[in-house]
Amino acid sequence: MATKKVLLKLMSIKRTDDVDGSADESRTSVQVQITPTPQEKHNTFHTPSTPHHNGVISKNYISDNLDRTKSPELTPLKSIKDELVMPKTIIEGEVDMRRKKYPTDKAYFIAKELLMTERTFKKDLEVINLWFRDEVSKEEDEMPDDVLNLLFALIDPIYEFHCSFLREIEQRLASWEGRSNAHFKGDHQRMGDVIYKNISTLPRYDQYLENHFVVLERLDTAFRLNKKFEQLYRDFELQKVCYLPLTSFVLKPMQRLLHYQNLLDRLLNHYGKDAPDYDDCYAAQQKLLETTMCVPVILKQSENFVQLCELQRDVSGFDSLVQTDRNFLRQGCLLKHSRKGYQQRMFFLFSDILLYTNRSLQPSMQFKVHGQMPLRAVIVEEAENKMGANFCFNIYGGNRYNEMK
Repeated sequence: MATKKVLLKLMSIKRTDDVDGSADESRTSVQVQITPTPQEKHNTFHTPSTPHHNGVISKNYISDNLDRTKSPELTPLKSIKDELVMPKTIIEGEVDMRRKKYPTDKAYFIAKELLMTERTFKKDLEVINLWFRDEVSKEEDEMPDDVLNLLFALIDPIYEFHCSFLREIEQRLASWEGRSNAHFKGDHQRMGDVIYKNISTLPRYDQYLENHFVVLERLDTAFRLNKKFEQLYRDFELQKVCYLPLTSFVLKPMQRLLHYQNLLDRLLNHYGKDAPDYDDCYAAQQKLLETTMCVPVILKQSENFVQLCELQRDVSGFDSLVQTDRNFLRQGCLLKHSRKGYQQRMFFLFSDILLYTNRSLQPSMQFKVHGQMPLRAVIVEEAENKMGANFCFNIYGGNRYNEMK
C-alpha cells in the first residue's frame, strides 16, 4: 500500500501581543491548513457540525471534542430526562394495565374493607383465644376456672367460624382481582353470596349475647377478690399484644355484627335492584337483622359496665363506683381555683355524681378523689374572668363551691 502523502501547503502561527508588547499565551491561536491528495479527497467525509472554513480547523473545537469524549455525562438528571421523553402511548398503556389489575368499582372497595377488617377481628379474638389462654394455662392454682372456661367456651366457636369465613373472603377477593383462574367464570365480582352463605351460622352468637355480661361481671369479681389473678390480669394488659383493656376484646363480636350490617347497607345503596349481587345482599341483611336488632342496646350497657370497671381500677378514694344504674358520661381536665391559684384537676361526670381528682404520685399513677358532688344538688353558673383566665364558671354542690375555668 502506497504511503499517503500529505503536502503541507501552509502553516502559519500568528501571535497576538498586548498593547505593551508582552506575549499572552492564552490569546494565542493556531491555524492549520491541510490540503489532501486527490485520492484522499475522494475518501474524505464531511461532518456538518465541524466548525471549519476552507479546511481550517479551530484549536478550541479540537479541545472541546477531546474533553467531551473524556468526561461522560454524570448528571443524575439524565435518567429523569429519559423518562420524561417516554412516548405518551406507553404511559397510557401502564394506566390501563393498573385499572385492569385493580378494580375501581365501589363494591370492590367495600369488599376489600370487609377483608381487611375481618383479618383485624381475627387477631382481636386471638388475644383471648390464644394469648390470654396461654398465660392462664401457665398458672395451675388460684385461677377462677369457672369464668375462664365460660369465656373460652363463648369465644372458641366464634373464632373457628371467622377463620373459615376469612378464607372464603380471601379466595373471592383473589378472583375479583384476577389473581386466580376463577375470574374466567365471570361470577367473581360479588360478595353477597359469600356473606349470605355464612350468615346461617349466626345462632352461635345467640349464646354469646346471652352470657357475655355474666363473663364481664365474674371477671370483675375475680379481679377484686383474687390477688394472684389481679396480678396476672394487669401483667397481661401491659403486653404489646393486648393493646386494649382485656374486657374490650370481649365486646368485639357484638361490634363486628354491627359492622357487617353497615357493610351490607352500603352495598345495597350502591347496587341497583337489577344488580346480580343485590338479592344475596338483601337476603343476608334481613337475616342479620334478626340477630342485630337488640345488639345496640346490649352493647351500650356492656360498654358502660366495662368503662365503670376500668375507672374503678384507676380511681382511688371512691370504692362504690360500679353501680347497675350508673352511667358514665364524660371525663375532662379543668383548672380549679384555690388559695394557691388555679390547679389542674381531672373531672369524671356520671349520670348521678361528679368526681374531681388529681393524678397521684404513686407508681400505679391512679387518680385520687378530692371531692364528689351529687348531680341532684349541682348548680352551674357563669362567672367573671379572673387572673387572666377565660371561660370561668362556678359549680355549687350542696355545701361545696368550686370556681373553674
